[in-house]
Amino acid sequence: MTTTSTIPTASTLPTASARPSLKPAILSDRFESQQTFARVMGREDRSRITGTPESKARDAAQQFVAQVFVQPVLKQLRESNQAAAPFGPTDAEKTFRSQLDADLAQRIVRGTNWPLVDRLARDMLERSSPAPASEPGASLDVSL
Repeated sequence: MTTTSTIPTASTLPTASARPSLKPAILSDRFESQQTFARVMGREDRSRITGTPESKARDAAQQFVAQVFVQPVLKQLRESNQAAAPFGPTDAEKTFRSQLDADLAQRIVRGTNWPLVDRLARDMLERSSPAPASEPGASLDVSL
């Protein structure tokens, strides 16, 4: 009984288009986790964020409210934890608690309706839009 084996060559290997797609939900979750980590670390690629001025203003207002109002409350709550040794925070939790607080604050603000976010976004839009020349104070004469 003779068997012949063929050695695969470049022409016999399946092409990239013939291979099944390798994009399961796990890769999507990993990418989302990486984006969240980058946002918390302040290293998010802001150049890829495109959108209307309204969405940009709302995003900036949400970040502001999360960092200035929600995150300090979470920090204070974690510092007041007086749990006994088996239930208290571990060294790892103490090390990464600020990152966890930052991510949790962003999720809280994005997940609920905050009137302060709406107001800040509206104010940012009003200040960023150019003032018409007919309004008083729109063009200031600075000649001496």
